Amino acid sequence: MSITKQIINHHLEKGYTPDPKGYLSTNEENLLQKFPNWDKIQKELNDGDGSELEKKFKAVHSSSAFCVNNFALIKQHKNNVILFGASGFDAAEFEKKFPTFLGKPANLDFYLENENSRIGIESKFIETATPSLAKKDKNLEKYLNHKKLPEKLQKCFNEVIEYYIDYKEKLHLDAAQLIKHSIALSLSVAENKDKKTKLIYLYWVPKNYKDIDIYKEHEKELSIFKGKIKSCQLPFESYTYIEFWEMMEKNPILSSILKKIKARYEFSIKI
Repeated sequence: MSITKQIINHHLEKGYTPDPKGYLSTNEENLLQKFPNWDKIQKELNDGDGSELEKKFKAVHSSSAFCVNNFALIKQHKNNVILFGASGFDAAEFEKKFPTFLGKPANLDFYLENENSRIGIESKFIETATPSLAKKDKNLEKYLNHKKLPEKLQKCFNEVIEYYIDYKEKLHLDAAQLIKHSIALSLSVAENKDKKTKLIYLYWVPKNYKDIDIYKEHEKELSIFKGKIKSCQLPFESYTYIEFWEMMEKNPILSSILKKIKARYEFSIKI
């Protein structure tokens, strides 16, 4: 049984009523609760490039809905949470855009900023279970010799890009997207050198992920990527959502939503 089907069945057991393809009737049905900032969140999602609210958000396996359910109250209480070694955030935004100066900007799933730090977050739900070509972004080559990058960074990113352009196997890790986000944030550092900036990669795994080959493979691919991107100066960190929920537990203000998050999204699968 596919992971998507298992997620649909899991939601049926939890009392949700998706159709056979996993879609609920409204976007609001896919929220863990009525979020006080939902109107602001909808506007930010609509400003993104994914057209999430038109249909995709209604799916119980929606990556966008999953991200919103995890970060909506973090956005609401941004001044009073501690995450990724920072706290007292002034900004917390979904679908934050950063220009690459080569086509469409990078859209970060979530973004946090305070007076000292900027944290871009790329979030994945079930996408990592389905492998695709490393250069599925057909325009990965256009980032070679990026004229707006300092020469040292240009050389580093060229090496990473060339590795994935030449990579012939399919990957569970979306390396092309992470490269694009890393470049976009690196370019932004030149305009705002006073704030420490980093990219966070968050990804869902089932409770028994250590026993499942596809998730083992994703971990190997992620380790290789971290080794490749390390010399490109922009800090890159990765966490499973299980690890992220442990961070959330340290914030009492998030305790009520965390219980709902784990009740819905923390479960095992069979492969």
